[in-house]
Amino acid sequence: MINTAKTAFFKLCLIDSLLLIISVMYSQKFWSLYFILYGFIEFCLAVSFFVLLACSIVFWLAKRKSHKYAFLPLITCISFLTMIVVLPLTWIRNKIEFNLNENEYEAASDIANRCKKSYNHLYQLPGEYESLSVGGGKVELIENQDGSGVLFYKFQGMPDGSSGFLKIYKGDVNILLKNIYHIIYDVKELEIIGIMFLVIKISSTM
Repeated sequence: MINTAKTAFFKLCLIDSLLLIISVMYSQKFWSLYFILYGFIEFCLAVSFFVLLACSIVFWLAKRKSHKYAFLPLITCISFLTMIVVLPLTWIRNKIEFNLNENEYEAASDIANRCKKSYNHLYQLPGEYESLSVGGGKVELIENQDGSGVLFYKFQGMPDGSSGFLKIYKGDVNILLKNIYHIIYDVKELEIIGIMFLVIKISSTM
């Protein structure tokens, strides 16, 4: 019998599934950087995945007598689809990225915080820290009577508004964000990711 794991069809299913889950995990970053190009690529990957999923059912039914483990392509597609639906892939990616670069986020936020010149303006990070915030390495400096902080953008665009890592220097985070974003934005979610760092999701209400 032919070993299904060595067939080109199984390898194609595996590669397409891996590319799809990676594209979903990094969707916020890719969307912020490449916008329509990423949307087109993501659409193509999704279409090809579901085509391969359908073909894997046919493969299993047609080849189960001549191929060893003919169900492998189908199991692979279903497993990756389950992970995409069930796992919080964006959160996992953000958590890993923050843990790997925690010292860089601390250093960059301190640099930005020392350079405040006006309320609620953008600050361009130095070259070695540009990759920490999408949009060319710009962070938002937040300061008013309620407190201050530095926001590193991890996503900017439609349809979800913005999200990122927020370093709080002083004040109550809920009051600070409510007074900053209450007109245009609604803060949907706050999650602690590190010491004095939070993940925030801000969606436009307009």
